[in-house]
Amino acid sequence: PDLTRSRLQGLIRDGLVRVDGLPAGKSGQSIEAGAVVGVQIPGVQPAAIAAETIDLDILFENDDLMVINKSDGAYKQLTKVDGLSGADLTVVQYNAASESLVIAYQNANIDVIKDGRIFNFNQIRNNLSIIGDKSIYRISNGLGESAYLSTGFGLVQLNLEVPEFGFTTFTNMRVFDFEEAGDNYYMGTQDGLYLLANVSAANPSDFNSWTYLGAGTGLPEGFPATDVEAKDGKIYVTIDDKIYESENGSAFELFFSLPGYAIQFISGKTQSLSVGLICNSGCPSKVILLDADGSRRDLPDFCAGLPR
Repeated sequence: PDLTRSRLQGLIRDGLVRVDGLPAGKSGQSIEAGAVVGVQIPGVQPAAIAAETIDLDILFENDDLMVINKSDGAYKQLTKVDGLSGADLTVVQYNAASESLVIAYQNANIDVIKDGRIFNFNQIRNNLSIIGDKSIYRISNGLGESAYLSTGFGLVQLNLEVPEFGFTTFTNMRVFDFEEAGDNYYMGTQDGLYLLANVSAANPSDFNSWTYLGAGTGLPEGFPATDVEAKDGKIYVTIDDKIYESENGSAFELFFSLPGYAIQFISGKTQSLSVGLICNSGCPSKVILLDADGSRRDLPDFCAGLPR
């Protein structure tokens, strides 16, 4: 079907465009001759918008103008006028421990909003020694006041207490997700899942210290690990549109798959594991809840394309 440039860029940002089985990094990505490009177009979901009664403190109102007294805690729109570095946001993550909001832009620029101030980090964007993909695919929270950037060149720690950059792990491959579980780090990459055990006694910036979790651990090899989630003492990882589960973090078994659907995200922030599913044949997408015993509940009218 005919698609506009902006529509295709949106599909790329949502991970629905793949080149040789891997998510496209950006709209300007170079394509080798013979490469196989797949585009997954989600079905159109009817919008269900209903009016909501809100108690507003209206100071003045006529047919053309309304003046509202915004109380503390009300929403505030931030723009470049307020100090943001751009408008092309790609990833946003709130870190409750540090009360900070981390914003990543399409050009790999980063803003951190903390204590009413905006701190800009342009080191990744301006670093000429980083060759290739600088895209920031995901921002994950650690157990404390740290955020971790999954990028096209590796894993980057951002200390939000200061704020300042921490370690960088150069992987020479795309990193799609990160999870901190106890004293272990898990990193989902384009080649699969990596583990850094006993972090307190290890050097996370040394990629040779990380262990690849492949066929010997029950995980398939040669496929990207797109999501990693720790929940209730277990580790969940998405590989090849299947979710694998581990109780000890190093031996995995298949936990869930649904033929005909691609897994858009998994999240452990709800009481049960929530999973976003995109239908491969144009049928409605959906979000489901998975309990620890594998039982499943479908949630009505949820957008599976929303980032977690």
